[in-house]
Amino acid sequence: MAAVAMLLVAFFMVISSSYAWFTLSTAPEVTGIYTAVGANGNLEIALYTGNDNIGSNVGDSNLGAIEKNKTWGNIVDLSNEGYGLNNIALYPSVLALDNGSLLAGGGILGTPTCGNDGRIKSVNADGVAGIYNITTKNFDRNSTAKGVRAIGTVSSMSQQQLDWGNAVSKVSSSLNSARVTAETSLTANGQALIDIILGSLDEEKTSFDITAVGNMLTALAGTPATQGTAAVLGVADHLEEAMKYYLIAAAAAAVPNKSDTEFVAIKNAIINDCDDGSFPDLSADFVVGETGVTVTVPDALKTVYNSYLKIKSDIDAAVTAYNDVDNKEAATQDEAVAILGHLVVVNNVIVNGTPKSNIIMSDKDAVSNLAGSIIAEGAVIVEIPKATAENAESGLFFNIAQLTNNMNASFRADVTAMGITVSDMPISIKTTVADADKYILGGAKLPLPQPDPREGAVDEKLSNFYGYAIDLAFRTNAASSNLMLQTTPANRIYSENGVSETMGKGSTMTFNVTDTKFTVDNILNLMGHIRIVFTDANGKVIAAARLDTNNNVETTGTSATAQVKLCEYTLTTLDRDGAAGTGTETIQIISFGEIKTVNEKGQMELCALTQNQQTAISAYVYLDGETVESRDVGTEDLSMTGTLNLQFSSDATLKAMPYADLQGQTETTTTSTTTADNG
Repeated sequence: MAAVAMLLVAFFMVISSSYAWFTLSTAPEVTGIYTAVGANGNLEIALYTGNDNIGSNVGDSNLGAIEKNKTWGNIVDLSNEGYGLNNIALYPSVLALDNGSLLAGGGILGTPTCGNDGRIKSVNADGVAGIYNITTKNFDRNSTAKGVRAIGTVSSMSQQQLDWGNAVSKVSSSLNSARVTAETSLTANGQALIDIILGSLDEEKTSFDITAVGNMLTALAGTPATQGTAAVLGVADHLEEAMKYYLIAAAAAAVPNKSDTEFVAIKNAIINDCDDGSFPDLSADFVVGETGVTVTVPDALKTVYNSYLKIKSDIDAAVTAYNDVDNKEAATQDEAVAILGHLVVVNNVIVNGTPKSNIIMSDKDAVSNLAGSIIAEGAVIVEIPKATAENAESGLFFNIAQLTNNMNASFRADVTAMGITVSDMPISIKTTVADADKYILGGAKLPLPQPDPREGAVDEKLSNFYGYAIDLAFRTNAASSNLMLQTTPANRIYSENGVSETMGKGSTMTFNVTDTKFTVDNILNLMGHIRIVFTDANGKVIAAARLDTNNNVETTGTSATAQVKLCEYTLTTLDRDGAAGTGTETIQIISFGEIKTVNEKGQMELCALTQNQQTAISAYVYLDGETVESRDVGTEDLSMTGTLNLQFSSDATLKAMPYADLQGQTETTTTSTTTADNG
């Protein structure tokens, strides 16, 4: 019994000794486990078909050829017959532009009109877009669809139907020009606005250099033509153009089945009424000259008209206030704020998330906190919102954005806040107009005039082809990078040790002889007239390219391959006087110049990319009617056939995640088929 007792005592002693001291723990953890997360720098491509939220999912690589192209990857292959590119032959044409932007909703290419004597009478912007219908084997006219588009003419369209489409295009391009004019004025001169906004919080800053504000006003107001110098249109001028062409589209919809002569008279009467130096009053229904036609002015259009009057008045008032300042290099704070008040209500802006109205100059802590926030964030972000008080002014830039869409001016400048200067700081000045407050011609509140008279065309199929367009989307996770045209072949994955299956072909065009009398020299000569123009999503030209037939050309006995390279270009006004139904209208065309310099990586800059945001661009391919002649082409059905390859890359250093089978992807390629026909 004593032995048992001793064992029990020993047992309890062991138990007790293990808890001799307390530890403090209720939620234990494990630390120090080293972990590294891999990176994957990328530049992705997809065929843009109008989807602004392109996805990437498991199984995309197993999709059919056409569906696969609509998802993110490193290649877009357009060789499938479903795109119909092998049915297109290029004939001489010109890209039809207005203020550097495409007439995307109507005439894309300017095509020739010939008399019965065989001579060209005029060049009309009647080349419209069509999407291939694989069932009917035709390109059906579609002015809004994206993807792979043929550009040609629909011979059965009347002048009224063509003018409706062209007018709609002009509305869109004019609104875009108004927005770009305002946005560019901010980008070029925005530092003056930032200095005034931040300087108004500094009691010690008593004067401002407002000369840049004067430059901003000049850009907004435009400049009249002088001897030897063309006029530069201002914001109000572009808005007048948009309203004028909206009236033309409305007239085309309101008076159906007019003969070409009758509708030309109506259209020209509208143009004369709007261009006679005093824009017509749109507060009531619009009577078109002496034609007997009345265009109903909807309430939303009256709102646009009144806003246009306000914008014009504010620009004039700001110019007057600026001219009244004696010392523009040392304007007082009151003078500077008064001028800027017509453009931006300074007290309404939001700076880096803080409403300026919430900051009192005498509250040093609040001012210091804002200055500290700007410096800590490494950027100045100024938002121009709608005024919250009833009947309060929101400012010129907000009013412009209501009619044209939001603008975002980005630039870098030196910023001084509370006596501290930070050099080369990123700055963004943007409007924040809600969709419900927008009055955009052709938008939700003011739709395009209906019915579309083109729907009555006997034949909606493109009959004669002149060019084609490829719409592409890009996305990158690199910050502050540019999309580059990759002229030389580059691996779409790794720049080193990439497998052959992912090797790109660079940006090249290869043609083969089809005319038995055509030589390789003839091919190279004709290739010199092929044009490729890149535009942004709004149809604004961002770059022009042609084939370099003098350097790095590869030839066989029956084919030639040349690199696609960006080149200098200028916009030239093409007079269309004498064209049926065009009056004295003109179109802008591109004149192609010297080839630009290629960097050491074989790259040429196209446009900036925003990190993790989808960017859409379009490539328009055509045979330049301004340079090609009959002697440049063959005498049989086709001069030559071939393929176009476009490869893109980034100027950022992109390192893809390791993948043994492929070894990574960075550059991207798209392939399409091109045919050049005799003229």
